[in-house]
Amino acid sequence: MKIAVPSKEKTLESELDERFARAAYFLVYDTENESYEFFSPDNSQEHGAGTKIVNELSERGIDAVISKNVGENALTALKAASIKAYIASDGNVKENIELLKSEKLQEF
Repeated sequence: MKIAVPSKEKTLESELDERFARAAYFLVYDTENESYEFFSPDNSQEHGAGTKIVNELSERGIDAVISKNVGENALTALKAASIKAYIASDGNVKENIELLKSEKLQEF
């Protein structure tokens, strides 16, 4: 499973970014081989950022996202793309990934 998490910094110990579509970075974590990478989303758009980031996540083969907040349009786009959205818990990026793997996070 590939998981995407909006983060403030490019580390597993980073806090989650409060923003979803306009996050500073996204961590893409692959549970099959325990690998990860970061990418910076294009935040130059004034409107439609939620739909745009969902398209990018879909192109990257993301199965699930963990976030503190997801806007209504982004949530609709995630559902249309068959990407599950989970509500982040307190803790850093790595801790939230472990919670998802343990099935301890609720869906939006």
